[in-house]
Amino acid sequence: MATGMMSGSVADAGTWADAGTRGVSPSRMRDEHRDPVDRALNTTLLAEPIFARVAVTEIGALRMVEREASPRRSDRTPALIAHDGDDHIGIQLALGGASTGNAAGRHVASDPGTILILDFAQPFSVIDREPRHVIDVAIPRSMLASHVADLDVLHGDVIRPPKSDLIAATIRVLLGQAARPSEKAALTLTKIFIDLVLFTLDREPAAGTIPAPNRHATLIDQATKMIDARLGSDDLTPNRLVAQLKVSRSDLYAAFEPFGGVARFIWRRRLEASLSALTNDDDQRRISEIAFAYGFSSEAHFSRAFRRMFGRTASAVRKTALSANAVNHQSDNG
Repeated sequence: MATGMMSGSVADAGTWADAGTRGVSPSRMRDEHRDPVDRALNTTLLAEPIFARVAVTEIGALRMVEREASPRRSDRTPALIAHDGDDHIGIQLALGGASTGNAAGRHVASDPGTILILDFAQPFSVIDREPRHVIDVAIPRSMLASHVADLDVLHGDVIRPPKSDLIAATIRVLLGQAARPSEKAALTLTKIFIDLVLFTLDREPAAGTIPAPNRHATLIDQATKMIDARLGSDDLTPNRLVAQLKVSRSDLYAAFEPFGGVARFIWRRRLEASLSALTNDDDQRRISEIAFAYGFSSEAHFSRAFRRMFGRTASAVRKTALSANAVNHQSDNG
């Protein structure tokens, strides 16, 4: 398996992406190896030969990534946290190879059969000194925060057999689905998996962590105004909102659970504002300028996100809008 993962779109659900390194010069091989799954991490490749095979499956709100890769160091830094606002809890099942690391000052060690819990809203560093085979399951924080008052302290927890066996078996079953489940079935499977995680962690729903519906509405309104006023800011993160609104993280995440979480809500507002700018005849900014103005790190990142949400490229939307506006101006002048 001496192959390299080419940058670009991740594999379709349930398939391996393994583009090989043929035609890639040694000087570029390390850059080409970095795949989309690594965007939330600073990755340092540690040994030759460099290889990575990745398969991605999405079931409801769960994003499952199976990876076999050469030795590497993966860092989730405060700068990355502030930049991308990625706010999920990672459940990593180790199938092969061992790793050690540090989760916000806490030493962690993971080997085959263990489950490692990582909070992507907190810094961590994990070193794979040998080839590793893992399955990562990303759970939106909002789906756990309303049930676990001390969610932050789970960062760096390592669950070992036999306690980890039930989660490990369930992950394998979910990945082994022959066909993509229906939306209703996916929601059921998501709930079952999260309940299983809570059961394994021996965590009971925390009293008082779910605000009343009327407080939800007030909190959402206040947060939305703050988000819309800072769409282009690098520090527009859930942590920033918690500090500014003077609410608990659990309250904020519970309020935004129907939207898929706080980070996803921010992502959608940025894209909706970008769409408005692209269709505004008076806005003469280039697409790259609009992307940066609304908090995207690059035009490529913006383009992928825009197409995923609206089903069309940003350039196609702008071209259609310009044509429509031209027709309207001709009609007005006629």
